[in-house]
Order: sequence, then C-alpha cells, then structure tokens
Amino acid sequence: MNATHSLEYRTLINIREALQEEVGYQSGVNEEEADKAREELAAIESALKVLERFPNRLHPSAFSLVVETPKGTMVAEKTSDPENPGIAIDIDGLGAALVEARTSEENDIYTLVWNEENEDYVNKVKWSK
Repeated sequence: MNATHSLEYRTLINIREALQEEVGYQSGVNEEEADKAREELAAIESALKVLERFPNRLHPSAFSLVVETPKGTMVAEKTSDPENPGIAIDIDGLGAALVEARTSEENDIYTLVWNEENEDYVNKVKWSK
C-alpha cells in the first residue's frame, strides 16, 4: 500500500489544507490564533514526512516501544509490509531508522538510517545470513 493512498495520509492532507486556510484567515486578524495554527501545521507536516518515509507503518499502539530521553521521544514499532517485515524507529515523530528483512533480496536484512536534514537515508547496512 502506498502512503499517498492510506486513509491516515489523506486525512493529514485534509487537515493540512484546513490549517493552511486558517493561517491565511487569521494572519493580520489574530496573530495568536495564526501562531497556534502554524504550530499545528508544523506537526502535521512532520507526520506527513514520517508517512512518506515509512508508508507501511502501523499507528503507535500498545505494541510500540516508547523511550523518553532528554533529547526527544523514541518510538519503535513493527512495520506492516508483509514482504519486508521490520521495525521503524522515530525520534520526535521523524523517521530515524528502519530495520527490515527484504524477502526480494535473498532474505537479507537491511538497516536504513536518516537524519533530520535529509529526505533520503544517509546510511544503509546489509546484514547477510
């Protein structure tokens, strides 16, 4: 399933559009409300980036591992791609790493790592059996 077709992704797109309209409406009228809408818009943009990086991830749930640190909140959760099962790790809602078994590539396990400045992963490690 593609992230652009998921219900969660489409819902976030709709919320983003509404917040963009709210920012436009409130700008110059009520800057405090406009600032609140801008903050919410930034959070939505962050969530969309995560879904674009990890289109097959599950929602955070009771099965997620959440670790609070002084530098941010880390969340690890199972991905839902049956052909490439794995674990996605986020830091403060941004995709940080993905460890997955790629069945199409001789069952090798890959670790992909991102940082906050890059859309594409910055490191890829192959674990062969």
